[in-house]
Amino acid sequence: MKSIADRSLSVVLIVLIPLIVINSVWWITEYLSMDLTSGVWAGLAMDVADGVLYRPLYGQTGFGGTRYMPFFPVLHGLLISLGLPAVAAGLVLNAAILVALMVGVYRLLCITGAKRRLALAGTLMVMAPSSFFLLATSLRGDALPLMLGIWGLVFVAQERAGLASLIGAAFFFALAFFSKFSSIAASAAGFFFLWFQVGKRRALELLGLTFVVCLLLLGLVQVLSGGRFIEIMLACAGGGMDIYSVSKAPYRMLAYMDYPTLLMFFAGLGAGWHIWKTGYKKVPVLFFIWNIAATLIIFMSPGTIANHLLDLFVASLIVTIASMVHEQGLSMRTGVIFLSLIVLFGIEVTVQRMGEQVVKPMNNYAIYSQAADMAGSGAGPILSENPMIPVINGQTPYLADPYLFAILAKRNPDLRNKMEENIRQGIFSAVVLANHAGGASIKFLDDSLVDLVKEHYQKTGQVDGFTVYTRKDTP
Repeated sequence: MKSIADRSLSVVLIVLIPLIVINSVWWITEYLSMDLTSGVWAGLAMDVADGVLYRPLYGQTGFGGTRYMPFFPVLHGLLISLGLPAVAAGLVLNAAILVALMVGVYRLLCITGAKRRLALAGTLMVMAPSSFFLLATSLRGDALPLMLGIWGLVFVAQERAGLASLIGAAFFFALAFFSKFSSIAASAAGFFFLWFQVGKRRALELLGLTFVVCLLLLGLVQVLSGGRFIEIMLACAGGGMDIYSVSKAPYRMLAYMDYPTLLMFFAGLGAGWHIWKTGYKKVPVLFFIWNIAATLIIFMSPGTIANHLLDLFVASLIVTIASMVHEQGLSMRTGVIFLSLIVLFGIEVTVQRMGEQVVKPMNNYAIYSQAADMAGSGAGPILSENPMIPVINGQTPYLADPYLFAILAKRNPDLRNKMEENIRQGIFSAVVLANHAGGASIKFLDDSLVDLVKEHYQKTGQVDGFTVYTRKDTP
């Protein structure tokens, strides 16, 4: 017979899931989560579909440069090459990744000893934080390394993991790294779990296998990118990181947490300490500890937002449920009620998101489409400070990552001079400038480049957040 605590968790999950689904359809239809970053990811995939992996920092196809690893754009690009539109392909891919992530969480929770009912509840709780919703409704590759890392841990954590399991784990961990270079938490947790609990030899075997697979993938990507991959990563990986952004990392990490993530994180801290003091260095607590470290590293970059917090939420959830596995009576009921409270806050965040859209409706798709229509489809590429505009027009963005261009142009004056030369020569059919209101700390095209645009192009129109200029010879 179910206790009141069990019923409370079931009820809030039954309420949460349809709300998430309805709201996701709403936000996907109106592109409410589609932003500049989504355009960058889409552009990388469109390059892949055109047979280009990591375009040069400047070349015939435009300005390159990215800090994103290749696995997600390659998968996304393959779907585009099959005939799917760029946005639809990315959304389908992310949906498949999130489903695979939840299946992996379920398997890992079962391996740690959770009963099926509790493991299923924990799996469905992955949908509670805003970070899950953001990844489900936008084009971002951050769920892929988390999913791959979880499945790597599934191979490592199962009983009597033999050589075949280690090889499987090594492939998953290596692919996770080539999906996001900061995704070290799962592989580190797997290594130290084997070191402490199984044997140093097994741990070193996993390390060696993962290293070999990473080297093979590095060679493959380097060849497929025409030798550009390492150069571009070295130029772009920091993403504008400096001493100030490093010092603010803990504050920024906490500031971006919504209530479900914050509560889950503090639950994870308590659960992790409870497990650690018993002397057992198990997968859940090691994964949690390494996720804290990895997330802090990620938030050292000034461009980081909440989509990077799903890893920490999942790690906190896994360690919390792992600490409840052997609890009975009041302790178990208290834990389940606390999980219910986290889901309840997830419902509150979702309802608030829906309410804001009702009170003050937005439709980014209409805005992007209007700006794209103004830009037209004349001869020549579109230069846009938001890559979603050319993506909607069916063009691969000429400016792959406006944020990184602004950083690289300060370090490399030749790159900025190339942009100035392109604007003067009028090679663009249209230029779409973003509205930098609100005290934005960085402008992708500096003031002198904007003045040059105004000199050589005519203002065609303005729509929320964008001003469109077209060539003066354009009718």
